[in-house]
Amino acid sequence: MLFTTTAYKTNKIEINTKDFPTGIYVVQIQTADFMATKKLVVEK
Repeated sequence: MLFTTTAYKTNKIEINTKDFPTGIYVVQIQTADFMATKKLVVEK
């Protein structure tokens, strides 16, 4: 795991990927009644 965060009562979260190495990452978003997994590509 490279990064984790918790947010409350928001519809938008921004993540600064400046310090992430180039690559493909799996992002998991979870709420009380929803869960999604997406691919994130970081290119420099």
